Amino acid sequence: MKGILLSLAWFSDLSPAPANAAIAQTLSCEAFILADHGTTLIYQIAGQIDLDKAGQQMRPIEAESQLSMTLKKHSSNGQVQTLLNRTVLKHFEVLAPDADYSSLPFTDGFSGLPNDGAGLYSVTASRYGLYASLRPFQGIPTHVQIVHYLSAERFVRSTPGICRISS
Repeated sequence: MKGILLSLAWFSDLSPAPANAAIAQTLSCEAFILADHGTTLIYQIAGQIDLDKAGQQMRPIEAESQLSMTLKKHSSNGQVQTLLNRTVLKHFEVLAPDADYSSLPFTDGFSGLPNDGAGLYSVTASRYGLYASLRPFQGIPTHVQIVHYLSAERFVRSTPGICRISS
């Protein structure tokens, strides 16, 4: 009996981890928007993204992500002003579970689906709306696009930015 219990204990240590166990990867993304009068808005996203054992992004259960955004305004005369500093990105589908995610003005490859906000993030500290779309949602994101509402009616959109895994 003692031998059977020892064998079971030994084999239990070798059993595979659950499929939903998280592997945290540190992600770094950057996108730019050329604004009025030679001003450039620089959006930097950094932090951890959770992947399951198969390397796929996990669906969020909490609003706050482990990603943050820094936004810098670079004027044509060389002045740099930090507008946001490490502000937490929120999972948009958790904040607004009934939203039509396809209504945000991202370009085709970055748009959400009407009932699926996977990979879409919001910065709630923004007065009119600031959103990030990390794509692809399957696996590690390689690109980001930003939609920033400057007023209730006016938005600017970045060209696709690059994301990479950092150490």
